[in-house]
Amino acid sequence: MDTLEVLERFDIRVWSRNGERAPHKPLLLLMALVKLKNQGSSQIAFSDFESNFEKLVEVYGRRQTDAAYPFSRLPNDNLWQITPTLKDALDSGKKLREANAQGKFPADLESRLATDHILIDQVINTLLAKHFPETYWGDLISDIEALYPNPKSGLPDVGVPLPPDLEPPESRVAVPRAVRDPRFRAEVLNAYRSTCAICGFDGHIGFHPISIEAAHIQWHARLGPDQVPNGLALCAVHHRAFDYGAITVTTSFKIEISPLYKSDSATDSWLRPFQDHPLRLPHSPEHRPDPTYLDWHRREVFRG
Repeated sequence: MDTLEVLERFDIRVWSRNGERAPHKPLLLLMALVKLKNQGSSQIAFSDFESNFEKLVEVYGRRQTDAAYPFSRLPNDNLWQITPTLKDALDSGKKLREANAQGKFPADLESRLATDHILIDQVINTLLAKHFPETYWGDLISDIEALYPNPKSGLPDVGVPLPPDLEPPESRVAVPRAVRDPRFRAEVLNAYRSTCAICGFDGHIGFHPISIEAAHIQWHARLGPDQVPNGLALCAVHHRAFDYGAITVTTSFKIEISPLYKSDSATDSWLRPFQDHPLRLPHSPEHRPDPTYLDWHRREVFRG
């Protein structure tokens, strides 16, 4: 099985309707891949997967889904085998728990990946780029690594690369870069005059803006277009808050903070003060956020 065949095998279809997100199978695959690379086996007990999956979905998903759904349905994609073989266990967490069900990659795939950590990294990066926004990538892999650490090393083995002097060359991971229209960032920042649409931060050195990013409203990973009406200029803090659903923008261009957002700081000046504040809009009406994309973000990302 060559590299292309492996990558094509992981190019799975996920449930989709009206732009709704379904990251459940990709999350299971990422967990198995990290476990295989760090611990030498992709095998995961359903009882362990269930609690870990719920924690990850709470942060990186949108709607809670029974862990039995991806665990029992992934075999249909020829990527997962469950032992013992169970009848009528589809979507049944009770039956999977009672049988102490174990899941892992099929033998041919397991053996191919186990000897090629670079290929594992390629598959991980492909899944990240296809199913999650770029702001999630490092955090998501770090959280999965905390579940399945490499017992031979105290250093991370997957995800954001370490400095060259701390990491052996054979273990370096090339963090993926989103493939998008190179004009998107420039056009969004130009429309918003390189100013955060939420807080107004506009720091720069010379002509170069500092920590001002072009955020997709409907994620690029969920087929959001590289067009200014699907973009916001946001500072790094508010970009991450927006992608994690701590903040959204209404179709009347008002800022709304998630009731689930919490801060331990005595003075929370980053998000709370902007509740109900108007978004800083581009001067050109044609560059203003499209309500269709704002509705998608509120429905699929915002923690309302």
